[in-house]
Amino acid sequence: MGAAQSIPVIGEVVTVSEAASKTIAAGTCAAVGQSKAAEKLISEAGKSFEHYAEVNAVVSNVRVAYNKIEGDDKKADELLQAQGKAWTEIAENKPVVGHIKGVVHYAQGDDDAGDRSMTNATRGTAVVGAAVASGGPAAALAIGSTAAGSCTYPAI
Repeated sequence: MGAAQSIPVIGEVVTVSEAASKTIAAGTCAAVGQSKAAEKLISEAGKSFEHYAEVNAVVSNVRVAYNKIEGDDKKADELLQAQGKAWTEIAENKPVVGHIKGVVHYAQGDDDAGDRSMTNATRGTAVVGAAVASGGPAAALAIGSTAAGSCTYPAI
């Protein structure tokens, strides 16, 4: 489950796509007699919606307001922390932005956070570069290998 779920509109597309692909994979696993893998995939599909409700900028903030009104400050704070973590992850994974964030962490003496930002931003750069260079076949290969391995490794 990714931080992309925190972005309005994109979050909905990502969540529905993730849940649908896991549900389809669960049906395939069940059809070949892998019931435990199918159950795990269905559970993960549900967790995708739960994660979405915790980090999405619109849905989560509605829940924060509701919890504040109801007096559940602890839950409201948990939701705000989950949102903050997701937005931080988005920034760290973006080429250039994540690299700048890493330099700022290093300047502040936080080498662990600097290393994490630099690694994530560099990974993002590599992924974008590979997708552009492949013209799309790499994405198709990744999706195909994920579907093929879902019954063996149900926690996609």
